[in-house]
Amino acid sequence: AHSNFVNANMGVGSALGSSFAVPSDHSIFTSVIRRLKYHGNEVLIHEEPWRGIAYQLWDSSDVFCRWAADPCRSSSWKGKRVVELGSGLGLAGILLACLGARVLCTDLPAALPLLRNNAATNRPGISRAGGELDVSALDWTSDDHLRAVLSRWGEADAVIACDVVYEQSLFAPLLATIATLSRGGAEVLLTQKKRFKCEARFWRAARRRFELEEAYHEDAVGG
Repeated sequence: AHSNFVNANMGVGSALGSSFAVPSDHSIFTSVIRRLKYHGNEVLIHEEPWRGIAYQLWDSSDVFCRWAADPCRSSSWKGKRVVELGSGLGLAGILLACLGARVLCTDLPAALPLLRNNAATNRPGISRAGGELDVSALDWTSDDHLRAVLSRWGEADAVIACDVVYEQSLFAPLLATIATLSRGGAEVLLTQKKRFKCEARFWRAARRRFELEEAYHEDAVGG
């Protein structure tokens, strides 16, 4: 299988668009809605960072979106079938749907309500672009989840993931999931911010199963 990965090696403090706070049901917490624009494509993302890692935006999603929406490649997404792993808030998948792709965003069941909310918020922009977006549970350790995704979605043209390489116990299940979803020849695009030394183990294991190519690299400064 062939895998491209977008390697984002970024400094702390990368800007992620404009934002405004909204009241939550919890008196000591607030939620945030971010308004992000990528070459004219606007995405609204509701995040609740106090709930955990699946409920906040990460730099790699922003870098992927800027790369994907670049005018030199943005039109190439139209009509493509894309599966996103570890979607979290869904920024990357939603942006691709706004570029006309047919996207399936996946994550653990607990993350799906907010992911679905963000998908619904951006439905008008997705519809205008002729894209599609659906949401499904996918635990990388669950064969039943993977079979359901394959049955529901069929073969993908691309598999994407942003900032999913951090938990060593999930390296093998993640690679197995990628291998299964890309066995029909799908391109795999992984965007990762370098944080931990253990990530090298993932890339060594990936090289044993895939041909890796660094498609893009960014050294960001805080802003």
